[in-house]
Amino acid sequence: LKPLVAILRDGASSRRAREYVAGALMNLTLRQPSTQVEVAAAGAIPLLASMLSEAPSADAPADAAHAGDIDGRGYFYPMEEVAGALTNLADSNDANQRAVVAAGAVPPLVALLGDASASHREEAAGTLMNLAACDDNKGAIVGAKALGPLVAVLTDGTDAAKEHAAGALANLANGSDAHQAAIGGAGAVPPLLAALAPAAAGAPEPPPASAAAAEGGEGSGVWARAASALLLLSTQRANGDAIVAAGGIDTLVGALARGVWEAAGGLMNLAAQQPAHKAAIVAAGALPHLVSMLSTGSPSAQEEAAGALMNLAADAPANQEAAAAAGAVLPLVVVLSFGTPPARANAAAALGNLAHGNVVNRRAVLDAQAVPPLLALLAAPPAPTPAAAGAKTSGGPVTSASAKGALPTDARAEAADCLR
Repeated sequence: LKPLVAILRDGASSRRAREYVAGALMNLTLRQPSTQVEVAAAGAIPLLASMLSEAPSADAPADAAHAGDIDGRGYFYPMEEVAGALTNLADSNDANQRAVVAAGAVPPLVALLGDASASHREEAAGTLMNLAACDDNKGAIVGAKALGPLVAVLTDGTDAAKEHAAGALANLANGSDAHQAAIGGAGAVPPLLAALAPAAAGAPEPPPASAAAAEGGEGSGVWARAASALLLLSTQRANGDAIVAAGGIDTLVGALARGVWEAAGGLMNLAAQQPAHKAAIVAAGALPHLVSMLSTGSPSAQEEAAGALMNLAADAPANQEAAAAAGAVLPLVVVLSFGTPPARANAAAALGNLAHGNVVNRRAVLDAQAVPPLLALLAAPPAPTPAAAGAKTSGGPVTSASAKGALPTDARAEAADCLR
């Protein structure tokens, strides 16, 4: 590693040689945490960041003989390996994420989002996605006016570029009301919904991009990234209204049918905002998919599905009956018994909402043997969580991240309310 970084540091090294080094570092650091640390310790990050701002002269000197010329607009240096190395160095490493931003990489990355090279846009969006996973970096990225270019990439980029742009917007939105409002104001909702829709009837999900090492990892691909961004944006009422106005309920339910579990989180948030949204979600056919997700989905999918059912059944007698008729009670009890702590809390709340004021559902919950796991929930030690009940606002960059083994503070309250 040290000889490679020495080439980057040597002022006499050609641009092409340094690009080869960047490509080597990109491959060496791909999902290799210990190598990420070693490369950063050797001083590679500021050297790579400075390469992002290099440009050959207009007449392309000898060292830039390999540079391209896009539509006669002037020569440029290839940046894929440089941005790719920074992407992989920043993957799931807070210290490296901060170091890349501190080295001044954000402005040239934002500039690359507007480049005519599709691969440059893909890599720049991927690097920004990983950098935005660090809370300390979000302000710098938004301050560099990245939102508009990211939305533009969502509109006309490749599938890989759209995936990265959606992931970047999701990470910027995560935990920041101001950024959620700004992203909605930048016009992100329509292209996010377009990215979530299938390209054609029966089209397979676009494969996840391979060049960027994305944060999170359970949900990858452009559909999952777009649904995650919409999930986070929908915590704000104005964004929720924009999603509904753009036909987003049908799009989210369609994504559920294709197994995009992140869409359940967006539906959960929309259902919490107004009764008309609940009715529209049920009318669009969401209930069978949510019930299926409880039984066969991943732990994260179960959390989101239980949360959506929780909000759909709250103060909605017609939805109580529809959810029970769709078979929600028994799988909710199973999740209550064996799910993750957040899923158990959501399942308890969902069962309580299904049973509230409904004698038939109350009996169905009792017959499904919900009392023992509810009592176990009451006896479990609580653990504080920053998430507000009924709204998806916390977690990792594009997937839910919750403490395992301890229960959210409100879980015991939900269990007590359900037993009541």
